[in-house]
Amino acid sequence: MAPDRLIQLLAGGRVLKVLSPEFPSVRTRRPDLVVWLEDGRMIHVELQTTPEPDLDWRMLEYYVAFPRDYRVKPMQILLYVGREQMRTIGLIDEAALRFRYQVIDIRDFQA
Repeated sequence: MAPDRLIQLLAGGRVLKVLSPEFPSVRTRRPDLVVWLEDGRMIHVELQTTPEPDLDWRMLEYYVAFPRDYRVKPMQILLYVGREQMRTIGLIDEAALRFRYQVIDIRDFQA
């Protein structure tokens, strides 16, 4: 396999299989609420009714789309309005990536 030595030098591991991925963009994402504030900030609020295992990654997808299309990095807030206990803390903390957004449970507000 041609890339074996290169990968071994770069990553310190042996190649098991060479992949040929393609990532076609066929999904349409519609954020729940996006607003511009008078002070120039963009706020993205996502309403969530149930815990989802890929929620953090979906929020990251939105975050990446805003600078590409609007040239601004939004403040992101997940407003949880579900009955079950919310399981996310709004964080992806991987070796090469750290992404955070604010999570608010509606029950934390005083009626």
